[in-house]
Amino acid sequence: MALLPEDFILPEEYYTEEVAKQYEQNTRIQKVQREMTIRALDLLKIPPPALFLDIGCGTGISMQVLKEKGFEGMGIDVAESMLAIARQKGLNVFKADFTNQIPFDSNFFDFAISISTLQWIFHGFKPAIILEKGKKAIAEIYRILKPHGVVIIQFYPKNEEQLTLAGKILKKKFHVTKIIDDPNIPKRKKIFLLCSK
Repeated sequence: MALLPEDFILPEEYYTEEVAKQYEQNTRIQKVQREMTIRALDLLKIPPPALFLDIGCGTGISMQVLKEKGFEGMGIDVAESMLAIARQKGLNVFKADFTNQIPFDSNFFDFAISISTLQWIFHGFKPAIILEKGKKAIAEIYRILKPHGVVIIQFYPKNEEQLTLAGKILKKKFHVTKIIDDPNIPKRKKIFLLCSK
């Protein structure tokens, strides 16, 4: 399997100003990100209005979809270059590392969404570090969600071991339902983890 950026570099280092612009201008990325966000909303079954947090919001593609659908929310990311583009769109975004601390009060959001972000903490690290970062991230996500809050996470695990590890970490705080779209078509396979408090 080919190396991906998350295999060897941190997102805040990878997403330079130039790479962030390329990401934002890539019509394939835009299309896929929008489709995954719409699919995540279908799985969530939460009607607007509701307050969301986009974890790993990047340039705000998912946030734009959520706003188009009538939701209100905020986003966090570690890559300042990505956030700068989101801010230019008028989106409410903050620099934060969800594996450390999410800068919002407890019980603040109705739901959270994370599209193509989780793999950045799973790839390129040793299992002990993955467990440490994962446990802290999940505790923070749990903390900022309201009592009946839900988070939906879409990610690309490199192998079954990473998917199992993600489920194990999430199940310490959440009831987890795994949804796999197109499981037999590797290039179209999408994994969603629907996590309820």
